[in-house]
Amino acid sequence: MAAHKNFTLEEKLAILAEAESSSTTKIAVCRKHGISKGTLDYWKKHLMNTENYPEDELAKLKKENIMLRSIIVDKDLEIAYLKELLKKTNRS
Repeated sequence: MAAHKNFTLEEKLAILAEAESSSTTKIAVCRKHGISKGTLDYWKKHLMNTENYPEDELAKLKKENIMLRSIIVDKDLEIAYLKELLKKTNRS
C-alpha cells in the first residue's frame, strides 16, 4: 500500500495547475504525484471554488495567474532559443 501524503495547500494548487496545463493529461499528473483522479477532482471542486474568495482576493489571484503564465511563456521561449542555438553549435 502506498504511503499517505498530506499535501500542503501550495502543493495541491501546483498539482491542480499542472493538471490543467495542456501539456499533460490529468491521469499522468495523478500517477506522478501518487494521487487518484477522484482526489484531484475533489481538490478542484473545493479549492477552485471562487465563492470562497472575496473580490479583492480574486483580483489578486487573477493578476498573479497572468504573471505566472507570462513567466512560463518566457521560459518556454528561452528554452526553444537555447535548443536552436545548441543545434547550430553542434553543426559547426
